[in-house]
Amino acid sequence: MSLVAKMTSMNYLPDEVYQVHLELSEPAQYIAGQYLEAKLDNGKSSYFTIASAPNSNQIELHIQAFPNSGGMEFVEQLKRTGQLEVNVGHGDTHVERLNKQDSKIILLASGTGYSQVKAITEALIAANDPREVHIYWTGRMSDALYMMKQPEQWAKAHDNIRFTALISAHLDWNGLQGSLDRLIIADHPDLSHCQAIACGSPAMVYHALDVLTAAGLPEGAMFSDVFAYAPR
Repeated sequence: MSLVAKMTSMNYLPDEVYQVHLELSEPAQYIAGQYLEAKLDNGKSSYFTIASAPNSNQIELHIQAFPNSGGMEFVEQLKRTGQLEVNVGHGDTHVERLNKQDSKIILLASGTGYSQVKAITEALIAANDPREVHIYWTGRMSDALYMMKQPEQWAKAHDNIRFTALISAHLDWNGLQGSLDRLIIADHPDLSHCQAIACGSPAMVYHALDVLTAAGLPEGAMFSDVFAYAPR
């Protein structure tokens, strides 16, 4: 069902990311982790993960807007008109896929893939889910971790949530550097009781899938939208 989405705020964050809050013409039915289709005035459609768990008719998006990208077209239209048409509730990578009650939850994100992790974590917190949640967020440089204080706050406020930030470039960075999947294996020598959601580029997701599966992650225990839009 198509809805009208009116912009209520737009904040510019590091790494060319815009945090956009929209108010929908009526409450939307979706599951935390799903994405929306935005219909632009030029006839194109863009697809963005909803960065917030369901909450009335308010939604949040994290849009990386490089020049001449679909993200930039989306941002420019919102700046120009303040609204657009959307369809919500797309995608089968969402919090309800994490249905094994004895499992640890591993959430992997690169760049704006964090938006999916954010929505899923908010839903788990709202449900008082007691399982361990391990969030790993990686980027080439520290600017790619554009909202790092939020997962740090989750980890401080909830004993069952852990957060690890990782960059790949060798810059002036006090945190961890290196390979995300190798770090996960070091943190979790036994992956047999884990489920994972991966949010990032196809190269990142498939590499993580291969390495973690080889290290003991059960078959079918990793979920990603990449598997649908960029199948092997």
